[in-house]
Amino acid sequence: MAAPKNPHPPIAPSGAIQPATTPPSFTPPLSEALLMDRYFDSAVVVGYGYEGVALAEHAAHSGFPVAVTGRKTPEEIRRVLGLASRDAHRESQAFISPGRISAISLERVRDLPKHTVVLLAVPLEAALAMDAGLLVGRVVIDVTNYWAKAHRRSQANHVRHTHMQQPYEQPSGPAPKPRDTSLLIRDHFSQSTIVKTLNHIAHTDLALDSRPADAPARRGLAIASDDPASRTRVAAFVHDLGFTPVDAGPLENGRFFAPGSEIFQGGWRSAEQIARIIERRSGYRAEPYHLQAT
Repeated sequence: MAAPKNPHPPIAPSGAIQPATTPPSFTPPLSEALLMDRYFDSAVVVGYGYEGVALAEHAAHSGFPVAVTGRKTPEEIRRVLGLASRDAHRESQAFISPGRISAISLERVRDLPKHTVVLLAVPLEAALAMDAGLLVGRVVIDVTNYWAKAHRRSQANHVRHTHMQQPYEQPSGPAPKPRDTSLLIRDHFSQSTIVKTLNHIAHTDLALDSRPADAPARRGLAIASDDPASRTRVAAFVHDLGFTPVDAGPLENGRFFAPGSEIFQGGWRSAEQIARIIERRSGYRAEPYHLQAT
């Protein structure tokens, strides 16, 4: 399988490196990065709605080989995505080439290469109904959000809905912490590593707001996970998509950029603005990730 065109530069929290305004002295080759077991070189998107399609197209445009999967058959997904029928015979490859999108069955996800990141871009209830065994050992980016109006419609969702009723952010004083939806995802996919990000950018803004690494102003995106190493790996992926990633700390801090939060409702924000909001709300020392000169 071919690698993405652009190698992934190493990144680290800003406190441990030189200022972001200083360009890196060099970028190590992708093969070196892969040996360090830190970077993703392909992506699979679970979901083919507006968000899933936009994520797949943007990741492909950023140079990644991308596969899309879901409950439909690969042939049906290809029709949804408008993929050329001439690519159908290449289904056995899973990934066609950098910058190209293929369609695969859900069952094939467990057999994908080690350095493939999974983007979960389906409704919350659909995610919680998935076979968790398909994503064992995977780093999963949780793009799902909780929408109270939609989830109230089902009696089966009543317990989850009442559990999510508390506001995401407490103005002051001690108060019970609300459960972020990503904690439900973590409980369901207990043998996967869950990372929350890309949920607080509209699918229409992915291509509109992405910028090259050397652009003077880039949109920031928060990243939360209980595994610091996975936060860093996903940060590299978000960086390659054209955004400045922000270390938001543990997964429970995902509530600070969930629907109804200051970050979610605020639209375009710089990485520094997002870091300040998360630190003010949670007490966690949130920091942007930047290119690291080595």
